[in-house]
Amino acid sequence: MAEPFPVVDVAVVLIADPRGERLLADFNPDWGSFTLPMSKVAVLPPASPGAAPTAESPARAAARAAAEVFGRPVDAAALVKLHAEVPPYQQSGRDGEWKRYRYHLFASRVGAEPRPLPGHVAVWLTPAEFTDHEPVSETARHVLAVMSLADVRRAVGM
Repeated sequence: MAEPFPVVDVAVVLIADPRGERLLADFNPDWGSFTLPMSKVAVLPPASPGAAPTAESPARAAARAAAEVFGRPVDAAALVKLHAEVPPYQQSGRDGEWKRYRYHLFASRVGAEPRPLPGHVAVWLTPAEFTDHEPVSETARHVLAVMSLADVRRAVGM
């Protein structure tokens, strides 16, 4: 039986500032809002003719999302896997369809100030600013409803 809601795997990186007081947000022009660095987990093309496509690892997808706002390559193995259950059903702000999202959460902290790639604008926001300021994506708020800045600080040893 087919799934009534499409399943979408999403890798999200919660990046703490050096003092552990704010999280990095990236402006997504397609959404018209600031959000946490995130990316769909991609399906990679076959490695050879006749081979099946493979799923990208969530850590690699998270590293891609982080690299866009850091402006440099990111070691996927250095990202810390977070364990939290994010409610899966959400209406897509892009196409309005209800989907079942599987969120793969990771934490990191910066060693140097981010230098976003062209088309990206990175800002530091407090948890309150994610809640009270606009425009902030509902997806970022959805994730932060179950994962606190204190959780991120603990995960990265702050």
